[in-house]
Amino acid sequence: TVTVSVPSQTLTCGLPATLNAVSSTNYSWSTGATSSSIVVSPTITSAYTVVASNTMGCYASAVANVSVLPMSLTASSSPSNISCGSPTTLSAISAASGYSWSNGGSGASIVITPTVGALYTVTATHSAGCTSSVTVLVAVNPINVTASASSSLICAGKPVTLTATGASTYSWDTGVNNTAPVIIITPTASALYNVTGFDPSGCQNSASALVLVQSFTNLTVSSQNTTVCLGAPVSFTAFGATSYTWDTGTGTSSGAVFNATPASGGVYTVTGADLTGCTMSRSLNIVVNSVTVVASADTAICLGKSLVLSASGASSYTWSTNTQTSSIVISPGANTVYWVNATGANGCFDSDTVMVTVNPLPTLSVSPQRKNMCKNETNTITVSGATSYSWSSGDQNPVIIITPTVNGTPTFSVTGYNQFNCAAGNSVSVIVSNCTGISENNTAMGISVYPNPASDLITVQLN
Repeated sequence: TVTVSVPSQTLTCGLPATLNAVSSTNYSWSTGATSSSIVVSPTITSAYTVVASNTMGCYASAVANVSVLPMSLTASSSPSNISCGSPTTLSAISAASGYSWSNGGSGASIVITPTVGALYTVTATHSAGCTSSVTVLVAVNPINVTASASSSLICAGKPVTLTATGASTYSWDTGVNNTAPVIIITPTASALYNVTGFDPSGCQNSASALVLVQSFTNLTVSSQNTTVCLGAPVSFTAFGATSYTWDTGTGTSSGAVFNATPASGGVYTVTGADLTGCTMSRSLNIVVNSVTVVASADTAICLGKSLVLSASGASSYTWSTNTQTSSIVISPGANTVYWVNATGANGCFDSDTVMVTVNPLPTLSVSPQRKNMCKNETNTITVSGATSYSWSSGDQNPVIIITPTVNGTPTFSVTGYNQFNCAAGNSVSVIVSNCTGISENNTAMGISVYPNPASDLITVQLN
């Protein structure tokens, strides 16, 4: 009977172990060795088998387990807590012959300048091929970046200034002017604004500033009438704020109610403020309609004449004569002012006046030199009381000469015009008859009779 035994062992990687087989004659190890004792240096836990035999051909086997412990390795950083951009030394201690760091460095000790905290792994390699790894933590204190807002509570539509400190360059998440340490924004809603700061060493850190936006949307403005006639008052009412300021076009007015008499259409704006001081504006458009009535120009007429007065520009008219047409016929006996009230299609009113001056007529006085006259005798007729005249005979002189050729009572008519070109007429008649003449046979006696013939008075002259 063959018996064999090999005790198992535990060793540190890189160290040798001696395996002894006992109580047999011949040996054959799994390593190929044939001695009763072998020396092994495994780098990992391994099993070794030995087969023992005697001269009788009997044999037996045994297994020896060699447990390999990792190589002892420690690592440290000095200092272990640094400011961003400062150096620290990483050191490894073991029986290894070489070291490899996770950042690419080699050697038992390396110097690094990290910008962020991290774990660094070192792998140590024994000359026998054994390896072991450990990690070391380096804590990096970031640069002190701060962010602040000029006001943490603002009104909608108002600007706010964001300021960053503690770095050399910055990157804001606003997307506008985002590299300056100080930026001005006009947010429409509450938001948290982030900034990342960088120093020349590549260190960085972030900070945030909260801006709350106070919205004011309750302001309303109204008016009973948004379409009015020229000259009509308009009352505006604002609601929803604690104070109000109206833009009057020439200045400002305060109060929830504002009254105006607009001369033209336009936009009226009120700005309201709430208790926090936030403001907003509302506007109301006012349409101002008008109608312009144009009546006849001031004029003058002659007494007794008639005249047509007209108005235009509206859709209905009422004259001071109570006539409701666009035109009226007048014949005033004295100077008179006529007015017309008009209404347009838009319901607006207007008025106009016409002054009518009544000029007097001339008063003509017409008289002949002689009322009774002989046929074919010459006579004169004189007119007065005007500035110009027109006789029925076509003559235009104030004195005309007549020589009737037939008996009768002919009438002579004249029209006179005064300085206002007003006309009046008058007429006069004369009596024409055959007159009995006195014969002038005694011409030798030196007697002259004239006129001859004559109708009433004659002159007898003795030569």
